[in-house]
Amino acid sequence: MKLDRSLLKLNGFFLLIIAMLVFYARTSGLSTKELFLHPESYAHITIGSLTHLFQILCAVPPTVCLFNYSFLRSRPSAETRFILASGLFTGGFLLNEIYRIHIHLSAAGIGKPLVILVYAIVLALYLISFYRQISQTPYAILLLGVGILAVGIGIDSLHIPNQGLTDFLEGIPKVLSQANIAYYFWIVCQQAIRRAEKI
Repeated sequence: MKLDRSLLKLNGFFLLIIAMLVFYARTSGLSTKELFLHPESYAHITIGSLTHLFQILCAVPPTVCLFNYSFLRSRPSAETRFILASGLFTGGFLLNEIYRIHIHLSAAGIGKPLVILVYAIVLALYLISFYRQISQTPYAILLLGVGILAVGIGIDSLHIPNQGLTDFLEGIPKVLSQANIAYYFWIVCQQAIRRAEKI
């Protein structure tokens, strides 16, 4: 049955990921037990709550876009490709925020300016590739979200001596930006589903 094959592929995919991570941990001198450590727990529920809120908001666009793509893929179109690309792009952003890839790259000697440049180029390619589709959506919300995010990144690049103040001034724009970006993709996917139901 088709469902059985899908389940086999899904479980096989995750078993492959687990095997690769176990292999990497063993070759890096880590215990495989460390792969299952819980995220850091804090003494009070509010500690880290805005970071967690930001990460939850980061999870909305890829979830909504990829879920909607699963419904729309039987009707291939530029809009469907836009939703898929949006899901993959925002999913990459989510992975970066959870695993702090840019920090690991900096520790490996790849400077933060270069990492930001690469991310900016990927964003520019995405915007250029789907300019027409974006122009047919309420893109002002997306521009607002990206603009607020740029403010947060700009504050971080000022290297203010007071780290607590920097984290606060950078964190608030990041939460607001991601709320706007999540709302934008929610609207885009909702409109795409409505159009598909009319066909």
